[in-house]
Amino acid sequence: IYEDRHNQPVWLPAAMRSMVPTISWAVLLSALSAVAVKGSPPASRLLLRLKASRPPSQRKESVTNALLPVVPLDLRPLHLLPAPPRRHAVLAPWARLKIVTGGDDATVAAARKVIANQKMFSRMHGYKHEVHVGNYAQPWIAYWHKIEVLLREIQAPHSPEVLVWMDLDILVTNPRQKMLESVLEAHPQKAILLTEDAHQGNFLPGYGRTLRRVNTGMILVRSGPRAVRVLERLFDFGRQQRDAAYLPQEMDTLHEQDAFNWLLGGPRRHVWGRHIAVIPQRDGALNLNTFARNSYDASFQDPASSEWNAGDFTAHCTGLRSQLRDWCIDDTFAAAEEITAKYAAAACSNTTVQNEGGSK
Repeated sequence: IYEDRHNQPVWLPAAMRSMVPTISWAVLLSALSAVAVKGSPPASRLLLRLKASRPPSQRKESVTNALLPVVPLDLRPLHLLPAPPRRHAVLAPWARLKIVTGGDDATVAAARKVIANQKMFSRMHGYKHEVHVGNYAQPWIAYWHKIEVLLREIQAPHSPEVLVWMDLDILVTNPRQKMLESVLEAHPQKAILLTEDAHQGNFLPGYGRTLRRVNTGMILVRSGPRAVRVLERLFDFGRQQRDAAYLPQEMDTLHEQDAFNWLLGGPRRHVWGRHIAVIPQRDGALNLNTFARNSYDASFQDPASSEWNAGDFTAHCTGLRSQLRDWCIDDTFAAAEEITAKYAAAACSNTTVQNEGGSK
């Protein structure tokens, strides 16, 4: 039922209703005897072109720009204008990447600057970011929390294509860099990527000649069954080694880090090496998880290839006492802010030069 200009109900003929069932209103355009019909999608932009059967001199002009009280019975077949192109969401190549971090309540509360830095970096590149508070691996020691977080994330519905774990003492000091993409593209066949540790060569306690070689401050994971298999296998090490599951690091255990060492150095290392890549902290144009502790504690003598330099992608304030770690975080946070400000100033300068050039 439609209403005319006097708000009186008007019934459309059945033939008309069947042709355009979703039409909500119609306006008669006197020019070219056309009726523009607007309806709810997808019937919008429907144009009925009426070819009059009578000569122009016999047409009534009184209906110009009025709602049709009666629809002509000599309608010709409908002609539909082409539908407008559908707009698809434009996604960045790595929009399905998510950065995760976390720890217990006290650790998260003390890491406000680190979390703010990681979130800023995520927003800049269109990544997701989430802080997982607690210890999902209880009653095991909190070092295993990161492994449980990664497992939960990649097994959840609609999981991201790539997950990146960052410890709460890692800051992104050159946030404009797309280093994560570069590292992933350099190792397209690996399910899990992590870096070497600055100090290698110590033997894993209880496992003969298996060496310690990895650092788990940053872990890149491609979602899929291969990654699930690796992460679940790590817990087998903790079940076999009570120290790794329950005791603090002072008891000569590196927990989940030693679990990776066990996989990569044990009798089945040829199997797990197909799924896991251990990359240098610095390799040509790539750098990841470099350590920023030499300047704060003389007892550390990290090699140049592992030491953080201004302009590096990330700084890891690992292994430092509480006060020294806070200083390290403050300094590297300031370095990230400085390099971000420089990029912003350069962008503004370029925009100004372009505008001035275009106005001449």
